[in-house]
Amino acid sequence: MKYALIDGGAVVNVIVLSDRNAQEFPGAVKTGDVPAAIGDSYSGGLFFRGGEALLSPLDAAHLIIAALDAEIIDLTYQNIMLEMGM
Repeated sequence: MKYALIDGGAVVNVIVLSDRNAQEFPGAVKTGDVPAAIGDSYSGGLFFRGGEALLSPLDAAHLIIAALDAEIIDLTYQNIMLEMGM
């Protein structure tokens, strides 16, 4: 599993560890699918790059889907209003 080594809130290294021995590395945080890299920051359970939270590909896809869903709802509403002559 991929881990980021955190020192002072910054990612100082990214390594692959077995979950069994991760406790041997102080400051090791599991990254999962998040593309954390050296120089990123870590705070509140999230990784950041350039002030923006890093997301896993799945989380990024969920955000895109939510935005598209909102657009569909808005366009559907606009179409209904046009059909009603409003």
